Amino acid sequence: MASSNMILKLLVDKRVQKVLYAEASKEFVDLLFHIFALPLGTLIKFPSSKQMVGCLGKLKESIETLNQTHLQPDHDKPSASKAKTLFMCSYAPGSIPFDGYGFCGLRHVSDHQDARCLQCGRLMNVPMTFVRWPSNEEAVVKETVTYMVMDDLVIKPMSTITSITLINNYGVKDLSQLEEIALPFGKDEAFELLKLSLMTDQVLTTLFRHIKEA
Repeated sequence: MASSNMILKLLVDKRVQKVLYAEASKEFVDLLFHIFALPLGTLIKFPSSKQMVGCLGKLKESIETLNQTHLQPDHDKPSASKAKTLFMCSYAPGSIPFDGYGFCGLRHVSDHQDARCLQCGRLMNVPMTFVRWPSNEEAVVKETVTYMVMDDLVIKPMSTITSITLINNYGVKDLSQLEEIALPFGKDEAFELLKLSLMTDQVLTTLFRHIKEA
């Protein structure tokens, strides 16, 4: 998840309090990639269907109203619309504290040594070794590049030409109306960004306004 001391540099049009783009580090762009990689069922259970942009809300509603007879015998509608992600520690290293894992000899595993297997009843206290992916596998984009993240989360490599073109496209005539704002970005902001990405195409502007009004 996002580091608690991550900083986003926002270029804001002060007249309308709109974010033109954010100057972002690789950590923030990696976060966007990992959000995009989340299973669809995990994403669509956050806001209500009517709040979602595009067809995600209609898809969610169609799953919820689908007759059970159309599903496989070992599946139900909650499992379809509330899919769980796999525990991929490489996506969020250190975000879930644990001392170790234990198992009973069968295929069940627990992170609590006093837990008992639901199948055989034995203690889950046989130690296991958790193997992390190498740290370089956690990254998605190169560290030597600074990135522009648009209001709708479109990602582009940072360049002077792209920046000037974007400012012109927004109709900015006076550069004094632009302001660079450093926005602290941590876990709470990351979850808010995830929610907003399903509700609006002005994600950074809405996030900025929410934080400013808080």
